[in-house]
Amino acid sequence: MRKHFLLFFILLISQTLTLAQSLLWEVSGNGQQEPSYLYGTIHLQEEKLFVYSEQVKDYINKCEQAAFELDMQGDQLIKAAQMMMYPGNEKITDHISTADFQKILKVFEKSQFNSEILKKFKPMGIYSLMVSLNRAQDMEESMDLYFQNYAVSQNKPLFAIETIEEQMSAFDDFDTEMLMEAVAEFGQRDKELKKLSKYYLKGNIKELAKIETKNESEEELSDKLFAKRNVTIANRLDEQFRRQTTMALFGAGHLGGNDGVIALLKEKGWTVSPVKMQVNQKKPQSSGTVWKDYSQDTSYYAVRFPQKPQVVTQTVQSEIGPLEVTSMVVSKRGKMVSTYNLTMTTYPEGTVHSNMTSRLDQIFDGGIGAMLNQLPNAQILEKSSIEKAGFPGRDVKIKAGEETIILNYYLVNNKMYLVMASTFSVEKGAQDLSEFFGGFEIKDQKDTSRAEIAFIDIETYSDNEDWFSIEDEDIGYAIQFPTTPVTTHEEVDLQGKKTVVFSRISFDTDSTVMFNMTDFPYEWEAENYEELSLILEAELKSMLDADYQDISDFQYLNFADYFYGAETTAKVDGNDVKIRLWISNNHMFVLQYLNADLSEDGINYAEYFLTTFRPHPL
Repeated sequence: MRKHFLLFFILLISQTLTLAQSLLWEVSGNGQQEPSYLYGTIHLQEEKLFVYSEQVKDYINKCEQAAFELDMQGDQLIKAAQMMMYPGNEKITDHISTADFQKILKVFEKSQFNSEILKKFKPMGIYSLMVSLNRAQDMEESMDLYFQNYAVSQNKPLFAIETIEEQMSAFDDFDTEMLMEAVAEFGQRDKELKKLSKYYLKGNIKELAKIETKNESEEELSDKLFAKRNVTIANRLDEQFRRQTTMALFGAGHLGGNDGVIALLKEKGWTVSPVKMQVNQKKPQSSGTVWKDYSQDTSYYAVRFPQKPQVVTQTVQSEIGPLEVTSMVVSKRGKMVSTYNLTMTTYPEGTVHSNMTSRLDQIFDGGIGAMLNQLPNAQILEKSSIEKAGFPGRDVKIKAGEETIILNYYLVNNKMYLVMASTFSVEKGAQDLSEFFGGFEIKDQKDTSRAEIAFIDIETYSDNEDWFSIEDEDIGYAIQFPTTPVTTHEEVDLQGKKTVVFSRISFDTDSTVMFNMTDFPYEWEAENYEELSLILEAELKSMLDADYQDISDFQYLNFADYFYGAETTAKVDGNDVKIRLWISNNHMFVLQYLNADLSEDGINYAEYFLTTFRPHPL
């Protein structure tokens, strides 16, 4: 394969210009009173290639609509990226040797692209990433996206010439062999790309014609990427030109040649004439991004995005119950700020709440830790406490490869809002970052804290000299069992909490008593009854899995202003179970009695066992 192979992706959008040295063409005739236009683009972000941008904008303004190869608004870019990646657990390393993958990593060495993420890309996905490596990116977006965003800012209707599926199917034949040959040619690429940029700007037909593909496999791929797609482009534009004036922008490689779009349109009776190009008199201006409110529930919050976001809502099962999660994402490929995201998570009542002041660090750190787990080799640059509308939050900056990820967490009652953006430069992306983070608002929401929490005072406890007693003066409690318990001291790390299963005893085959103690990594304020009730309820709910049914309302307990607890009853496989939970300092104690109706000699052993637990003087 020839050394120009790595230019093939660029040639797709800037191969040869024929008929005249121009990128801009007028399409007239066929009974239409006003002409439409064609413009050949190039998929790079170098400012020098945007030398005709102001003239192109003028022609967009002249027409009733703008047509592009793809609709790159909303979730379309995310969809395209997903189609360039393997499904499930499949990776590029399943199809190439370790040595070949190391060669690929060498190409991406300076970019510090995450190797695990790179493994997920198909050959064409990796190839497309290679095209812009080490190239100037002094424009925030590629040319096609630049003009499309401008058209949107001018309220021009968009027409997508192709679907994502159609365009991606053209790359199906790009295999690992082609990828590895492109990797081998990477060293010669820069010199050739400089020539290509020069010829593109001048429309130098003679020199562009020298850059061609002659390998048989390349000719087959060229047929799919150019000839067949040219027919589709010409047919669909023919229909649009007959309906309304259209400014059509697509890869310049589709314009020229005997089977190019210009020739095909002429066959359909159109007059296609070159337009003299005019160089910008000033630096290319912004594409005119328009920020709009895309809130899903305007009664709770407001959020602004630079375009319509992709919205995904799902229910996620967790240890504390089902979480309702809604994500809104905008991907701006080629922009200085590449991703905008708002994720809203609604927690089950009583499990997570903004009034759990002693647990806020644990709650926020859990969210931050989950984010870091998704970003191997990422590191926290900054973390600080923030608030909005009186609700607590955290401001976090993470470095992941070339990008800085900014995260703002806000806990509003039992809802967590994550406002997140990824940028290649905080300084250069400052305006867009300010628009996004400044545009997020928490609407006037009532604090769902509990006005009054009633804790039932427990003043007495049971004490039977015939029962087996356990006292722990170090921790400060005592409890009794009807017989000597079977004891274990196994430590279980559960969400950062060290749980010691202390004892378990069976009366008979139908009933079981269990007592365990858990060490928490945090403490709470004893006088904050509201927080205590939320913590107690959260811990009880975390224990009551799908096997527990007919759960009663929780009752809250207080023993000598030292131990605070909650209790409930439920059914498991048709059997009654009574659960009582106590907390003190940084310890939690759980008592369970399965088959709560069991009694002997008029004594309800479930109630009796639960009341044997008591604080012990420290």
